Amino acid sequence: PFKDFAPVAELDTSPNVFIATKASGITSIKDLVARAKAKPDELSYASAGIGTTPHLAAELLKIAAGINITHIPYPGAGPAMQSILAGTVPLMCASLPGAHPSILNGTLTALAVTGPQRWYDMPDVPTMLELGYKGFVVDTFHGMLAPGGTPPAIVDRLAALAQAALKEPAFHEKLRKLGFEVLGNGPDALRRRVAEEVPKYRDIIAKAGIPKV
Repeated sequence: PFKDFAPVAELDTSPNVFIATKASGITSIKDLVARAKAKPDELSYASAGIGTTPHLAAELLKIAAGINITHIPYPGAGPAMQSILAGTVPLMCASLPGAHPSILNGTLTALAVTGPQRWYDMPDVPTMLELGYKGFVVDTFHGMLAPGGTPPAIVDRLAALAQAALKEPAFHEKLRKLGFEVLGNGPDALRRRVAEEVPKYRDIIAKAGIPKV
């Protein structure tokens, strides 16, 4: 990522969210951890696939809480969401946009979000930080990248156009309703994010023993 791409803009971000079926009886992260400790290896969780940020967030929870829950990877967020809605799995860590409607209509229970603050229309759902999990911020973000070696003038022009689009009130509000928070930052911010996240996720992958695929 440092050599092959030129960062252009940090566009938006969305927290991941831990969710549970009503039938599971799990209504909080505390419940989840207690159940996992009382009945090791009984619980399973769905994700959009190996190496996705929801997968890594759940593995970080396992490391931080000292629990084991079985990962069921699906080929994308859609099939994973269908699985938890059908009750095939009791838990899921998901990017907020896909889970948002089912949380708001009460079909699924949101246990916690993994962003730095609570989501604006889910005021009762705590962050992992609030629950005492230090440094637990694992979000899903969108960035714009150009091929490595793209002339700086072109990068700056693309960044300016992206930032201008994101400042449009209607576009901004539409993204928020879908579960994304607009960032609208330039190349330096995206470069910093990548520099921070590569070692962070490398560490989680190593501690969790996630194999290369």
